[in-house]
Amino acid sequence: MNKEDLIQHLFLNQSDKKKVSKIKLSEIVDKLFDKMSDELNNGKEIQISDFGNFSLTTKSLRPIVKYSLKKKR
Repeated sequence: MNKEDLIQHLFLNQSDKKKVSKIKLSEIVDKLFDKMSDELNNGKEIQISDFGNFSLTTKSLRPIVKYSLKKKR
């Protein structure tokens, strides 16, 4: 699922009483992702009940291996 799929799903599964346009839903999703990104970049963890936890981790660099494409004689 990508962002457009999420917006489409939210749009199609609204209650009939208060419909929100796709444009407004797109703005809401963008603001949500921007806020999540900001929090993660500030070293915070995000916990959403019944969904998941999000955090950034630092991994060590992988060694670089150079392969030669020349044929050996």
